[in-house]
Amino acid sequence: MTLKPSPGYLICKPHQIQTKTGAYELPPQNDDPDKAPEFGEVLEVGPLLPDKKMPYDAKYIPKVGDKIAYKKYNYFTLNIGVKQYVAVHFENVLFIIGGGINE
Repeated sequence: MTLKPSPGYLICKPHQIQTKTGAYELPPQNDDPDKAPEFGEVLEVGPLLPDKKMPYDAKYIPKVGDKIAYKKYNYFTLNIGVKQYVAVHFENVLFIIGGGINE
């Protein structure tokens, strides 16, 4: 099954970032979890919006396989069978995670 997102949306699977300390993986530490972003791995990228409606230059749109952070409470959860996906609008993407984190 494939999910084809509408223009301006990404389909992601939720992603958990953990810190590796020796042989142990620790969950991230955050003083205020309500302000922390959500994380996901991009599975599908929807078509671009018309230039006037794009929130930023198209060269910054994440690609399939990128791990991203997006605004908390600004996404749609999709439960299909036992799998969970999220739909995130381009304007709610905060940053792409790089540098070998959980890759």
